Amino acid sequence: MVVSCNIFLSNKYMKYFSREYGQVITLFLYLQNQYLENMDEYIGAVIKVGGILIGGVMILFVVWHIVKDILDISGKDSSDGK
Repeated sequence: MVVSCNIFLSNKYMKYFSREYGQVITLFLYLQNQYLENMDEYIGAVIKVGGILIGGVMILFVVWHIVKDILDISGKDSSDGK
């Protein structure tokens, strides 16, 4: 990766920079590429965790409604029998 960036820089930008600056820019481009790859992984992980949390809340909401309906039905049955 660094070699290909260095060739790219030497062909296009080395007329503006000395050899030392070209190495620094090559390192910067390499680290920027690594950072962006890590950001994609981070964003993907955040989306997965968010989906799991939303799914968990939805399941709890459905279970709560089922339990509430069961308690309402059992409450009505017991009041009818009194």
